[in-house]
Amino acid sequence: MLPGFSARAQSVFLSSMGVGDVKKAATLTTQTAGFPSSGALMPVSGYSQTAVPVIQLEASNGKAYFGNVYGGVLQVMPVAMTFTKMNAIINPQNTQILIGVRLTVTAQLYRFQRQGGSGQLVAVPGAACTFVDASTLQAPNPTQTYENIVPPGELGVCSAAFSATIPAGDSLIWLISMTASSTIGASLTQSLSIDASISLATLAAQTLTFGVAPMVTVNGIGSVNATSATPNSGNAIAYSTNSTDCSVTSAGVVTGINAGTNNCVIVATQTGDANYATGTATQTLSIGQAVQTLAFGVAPTLVVNGTGTVRATSASPNSSNAITYSTSSTDCSVTSAGVVTGINAGTNNCVVVATQASNTNYAQGTATQILSIGKANQTIAFPAQSPLSHAFASNGTFVIAPPATSATPNSGNAIAYSSLTGSVCSVSGTTVTMLGAGTCTIAADQAGNANYDAAATVMQSVAIGTAAQTLSFGAAPAVMVNGTGSVSATSANPNSGNPITYSTSSSDCSVTSTGVVTGINAGTNNCAVLATQAGNTNYAQGAAMQTLSIGKANQTIAFPAQSPPSHAFASNGTFVIAPPATSATPNSGNTIAYSSLTGSVCSVSGTTLTMLNVGTCTIAADQSGNANYNAAATVTQSVAIGLAAQTLSFGAAPVVVVNGTGSVSATSASPNSGNPITYSTSSSDCSVTSTGVVSGINAGTNNCSVVATQAGNKNYAQGTATQTLNIGKANQTIVFPTQNPASHAFVPNGSFAINPPATSATPNSGNAITYSSLTGSVCSVSGTALTMLNVGACTIAADQADNANYNAAAQVVQNVAIGLASQSISSFVAAPASPTFAAEGTFTVSASGGGSGNPVTFSIATASAGVCSAGGTNGATITMLGAGTCTLLANQAGNTRYAAATQATLAVTIARKTTTITLAAAPTAAQVGQTITITATVTGDPPTGTVTFCNNATTIDANCTGGTRLCSAVQLVPGTTSSTAVCTTSFAVQGTQMLSGFYAGDANFTATATTQMLALAVEAQTPVVPAPALTRYALALLSLLLGLVGWTRRYSK
Repeated sequence: MLPGFSARAQSVFLSSMGVGDVKKAATLTTQTAGFPSSGALMPVSGYSQTAVPVIQLEASNGKAYFGNVYGGVLQVMPVAMTFTKMNAIINPQNTQILIGVRLTVTAQLYRFQRQGGSGQLVAVPGAACTFVDASTLQAPNPTQTYENIVPPGELGVCSAAFSATIPAGDSLIWLISMTASSTIGASLTQSLSIDASISLATLAAQTLTFGVAPMVTVNGIGSVNATSATPNSGNAIAYSTNSTDCSVTSAGVVTGINAGTNNCVIVATQTGDANYATGTATQTLSIGQAVQTLAFGVAPTLVVNGTGTVRATSASPNSSNAITYSTSSTDCSVTSAGVVTGINAGTNNCVVVATQASNTNYAQGTATQILSIGKANQTIAFPAQSPLSHAFASNGTFVIAPPATSATPNSGNAIAYSSLTGSVCSVSGTTVTMLGAGTCTIAADQAGNANYDAAATVMQSVAIGTAAQTLSFGAAPAVMVNGTGSVSATSANPNSGNPITYSTSSSDCSVTSTGVVTGINAGTNNCAVLATQAGNTNYAQGAAMQTLSIGKANQTIAFPAQSPPSHAFASNGTFVIAPPATSATPNSGNTIAYSSLTGSVCSVSGTTLTMLNVGTCTIAADQSGNANYNAAATVTQSVAIGLAAQTLSFGAAPVVVVNGTGSVSATSASPNSGNPITYSTSSSDCSVTSTGVVSGINAGTNNCSVVATQAGNKNYAQGTATQTLNIGKANQTIVFPTQNPASHAFVPNGSFAINPPATSATPNSGNAITYSSLTGSVCSVSGTALTMLNVGACTIAADQADNANYNAAAQVVQNVAIGLASQSISSFVAAPASPTFAAEGTFTVSASGGGSGNPVTFSIATASAGVCSAGGTNGATITMLGAGTCTLLANQAGNTRYAAATQATLAVTIARKTTTITLAAAPTAAQVGQTITITATVTGDPPTGTVTFCNNATTIDANCTGGTRLCSAVQLVPGTTSSTAVCTTSFAVQGTQMLSGFYAGDANFTATATTQMLALAVEAQTPVVPAPALTRYALALLSLLLGLVGWTRRYSK
């Protein structure tokens, strides 16, 4: 046992003692081997350093407590450290102006362990605390000093503790190292040490013995049991394993993970107490393969040539291999996926085997399922017969068509036919014989065999009807009203032999049973005569129809010559038909009607005629027929009609201009010839069409005379009339199309042509079209050229002057938009073009813009916000935030004459920074079972991620290929310019161990491996001899020798 240890309470002051200009760097080093140097003291060049802050470190509780040490485990209670800011040491002869000075204090707890065997002192870092002075010195006037500004104050309290395994005979020294630095470059280190010697008490050993090893398979369990020889500590025995092929609970229940021989090592541990050391024992087990159990589902129903699927499942866990299927049966087949096909029918005649292959941890599993193969059904397809019926013929035959067919595969037996209606028909093979009229039902059957059931009977029916008798008429007789004629029909053989009789249902004729027809009323096909021959048992009644037309009677008219035979023409004059026409008897009784056959000369109404023109008026007399009489033939008589003047008058004169038109119109008093009125002129100042359309040629007053003429005819003489017109001046019309292009980008004093130009409708005055600008501030016009003066709408006017025949044209305008000039961004580049990531590192971008004179500005695309940021003048300085694609955007604003430039993009790839990794081991030589600390240092800004530590690897990677992993994926601890990862391990065998490390990389840094392995010599354990306890004076002397209380200052002026 080791009693509580009281540390020496003390205060340590850290300050700079330099006075005057510091020309060189002062270096402060420690005398303790293995303790890191504090670095350099370097104030800013050219400053006179007369005052720096003083920091006081005080172990406020003054004590570190050690508990009892058993089994080499030592627990150090926390030690509180208070950091206090003291007044500065001032040189009154030289005052320093300090602007923006800030203090940073870092305290680091180290444990120095001197190994009893080798005597080497090993430093192990512990907790660290950093405090930053919150005050920033700002001098309001040149004479203010640090002493007057910064009062004393507490920076903070740090508490740290250790838990460590201490081999017997080793000595411990606990050291607190403090570093203070300021923004003017001063840096000093001071330390406070607490030391102690450790002696281990002699403990009794505990002996553990395992029982018989259990049988354990993959995913199976078994229990190990170790007993402890008495006497012992009485503590429970706990079980553990480092094997990856098994696991064990603290109570000793072992679970198999991977199969193998002697691949599971179980460690039993009984912790010690004040009198007994911890006891251990090991037991080695072999993990056997697990059995895979397969189970079939319900067997499918199968028939010959049918399929069904079998399905087996494997109880979990299993090898994960696919289950496959097979059979040795000849009555069925099966695919590897379990689809079974029936071949021959039978009971339990198909045996299917399911197999799941083995792997390292699972033996092969099988299961069997037995199936019965049933007979297959046969299906007959018997289509409807064609034809569906036959007319009876004594002992007549017909063939079954189409025949019945059997779906394949089938029994192979032929399809047999039979008659189910023996009184109507009989069947032999595929031939059917007619026995009588009726429905003939035919049955189709197919016998079965060993693998097929007989097919179900399928039927079809054919109708056998009575035989028909066919009658045919001879030529139809001609029959008139009240006249007669005979019809005659004959019957084709064979027939019933019954006589043929005649009848009619028509009211327009009558017929005797022997075929004599009498006409009653005239008509077309209005007399239907039916011939009938009676049937018997096998012959149906025969019938035929003949249709006759009953003709009409004729009528005759007598029409005498007219008296008088001629009349003088008078417009719409009338006269009466005399003498009238008469009809010979008998007749239809209808009156005689008159009509004009010369409609252009005369018209008839009743017996009155109206004169229409000069000429021969021909009158027709007609008597219409009726149902039984034809109309009488037309009879004509002629009357001569023998000559009148026409008067024309003009309407109002139209307004006509040169090249313009207007219509004149004259009317003729009624009655007249009806001929069209035509127009003409002899004037040279106008023209006129025959329809009266006047065109102006030259302007003037009463300078256009138009003559209207209506031609005569056989009844009327020609008529004429004259009208005089004035020809006025014509208007001119300018067509000014929309300009193409409709807009122009502004160019100072730039010009463009009017396009397309304005045109004047022809004919016209012949004067040129002139252009002018109605927007003088935007554009000016000279001829057809426009000059751009500003951005805006340029309005162009087109005009054309008048002459003797044409008025001046109305002004027409068109607009052309003068828009903002375009700008483009070019030469968008980065320098360097492909930068490599550095924390807060920068690169620049540049681009050329357009004519507005505005600068090109740069920004970052949203998607690249985590990769880079833009700053500096116009955003041209790009700060790297991470590796990846940095998408940059370039923009240039417009002004009153230039539009903003189209945004340009530039993708810059920021490459990941390369890294290096180096290893250091402490101690540099070790003993078997000794704890080794391996530190990996990865260079960078600093990098993040993990380091894997390998031993004897042939390929240095995350898997330590060819070797073993000492520590997997140890998280890096970032420093200022590099990061470190620590692996604590030990070696069970002696010899040279080749250590290496693999850094996995992160988003900004590439992965890397150590380029050289670190050789570590591991020796056999050296027996430990307890070291004598040190006296107080020996401890003080040891502290002095190790340089843990004092320090050496070196400086130069």
